[in-house]
Amino acid sequence: MDLNSGAGSLDQFEGGDATVRGAAVVSTRLSQPTDEWFLEPLSEIRIGATEFSEPDQKLFSVTQFVTAAGRKFSVPYAVATRPARGRRLWRAKVPAAAASS
Repeated sequence: MDLNSGAGSLDQFEGGDATVRGAAVVSTRLSQPTDEWFLEPLSEIRIGATEFSEPDQKLFSVTQFVTAAGRKFSVPYAVATRPARGRRLWRAKVPAAAASS
């Protein structure tokens, strides 16, 4: 799914019959050949959060992504009427060995 057009539709996974079992983002670098694309595993997806855009002077509803490497980015999908923290849709499980060390 294209993140720019699909970020707002991820709420279909919340409380429904479908489950997110793993997630990654393919970084395509549109002007690069496909052999230079790479997969970034995600550690968290949060939907319905809001962020203020300085250039637009508007509050937007966003889907927030955190990669396994710690990179954070958001994809806006609608103008928001009030601030919100959003809801965690999915979070990667920490392996038991890593959690106990």
